[in-house]
Amino acid sequence: MKIQLTLELEEHCREILNDRRIKGRVVILCEGGTDQRGRLSPQSYRQNDRLPDSNFYQACVPTWWRQQGKPLPKFVNSGDRSKVISTYFGLRELHACNPEASYLNPYHLFALVDLDLQSKRLDHYAYPDSEKIFHALYQDGRFRSDNLMLHHHILVTGLVHKEAY
Repeated sequence: MKIQLTLELEEHCREILNDRRIKGRVVILCEGGTDQRGRLSPQSYRQNDRLPDSNFYQACVPTWWRQQGKPLPKFVNSGDRSKVISTYFGLRELHACNPEASYLNPYHLFALVDLDLQSKRLDHYAYPDSEKIFHALYQDGRFRSDNLMLHHHILVTGLVHKEAY
C-alpha cells in the first residue's frame, strides 16, 4: 500500500516516529490542533499533552490502568479527522520503510476519531468508511469490546462535540 504524503504530513509523522516517549507505549492519534500557533516543532510535541483533545482523552484513562503501573498511552493531536486518518496510514507506511529508525510499535498504534455528520471513506482499511467502523464497534449504543483488538485500530467515537461533556 502506497499513500501520498504531503510534506507537512510526512514531517508530522517523522516527529512522532522519532519521539522517544512513544517507545513501549500505546500511541493514540486523536483530533485536535497540533500546536496553538499552527507550527510543527519539537516544542509543540512536548506541549501536546496539554492541548484540548489529547488532554480530554488522557483524563479518561481508567484509574486501574494507572494503579497497575502500566505506561500511560501517548495521545497525539493530529489535526482534523482526515488528517488523523492520514497520519495513521502515514505512520504505518513510514515505519514499514525503516523500522530501525522508529520508536513506534505498529501493533500499539490507534487512531481515535469522531463520527461527525459525514462519513469518511477509507481506502486502505478493512472497513470502507468511518460509519461502518462505528456500527461494528457499537451495538445498541454499547461498546463491543470483544471486537476491538481483532479488527480495529481506527476507532470511531459517537462524540460529535466532546467539549460539551
